[in-house]
Amino acid sequence: MRYRKLDDQGDYTIGQGKNNFFQDEPMVVGQAIHTKLGLLEGEWFLDTTLGVPYSKKLLGKSKLDSYYLSVQETILRTKGVIDIDHFYSTVLVDSSQAMVFCSVNTRYGKYTLQKVL
Repeated sequence: MRYRKLDDQGDYTIGQGKNNFFQDEPMVVGQAIHTKLGLLEGEWFLDTTLGVPYSKKLLGKSKLDSYYLSVQETILRTKGVIDIDHFYSTVLVDSSQAMVFCSVNTRYGKYTLQKVL
């Protein structure tokens, strides 16, 4: 499995040949997870099933369990993911963001994810 590296702004890296790619390592799967979690379900025209359904059906205090399950399902549907070893997420009410921390077993080894959504 091969995935182009992204820079700190989320743009593709270019100009370094093979060094612009992750290949057959946990970070390949990790970057795919990061990308999917940043994608709204239906946003990518080539595959509208990708992404997390951040919509009214998931927002609101009584919907947190659905939100957590949707994030976990998105991670589990990522190519190369075997299972989630540990998952923790919390909602930052003041900033309307969520933090996700998890440990994922991939076909290439363990990957630890920490992401602000």
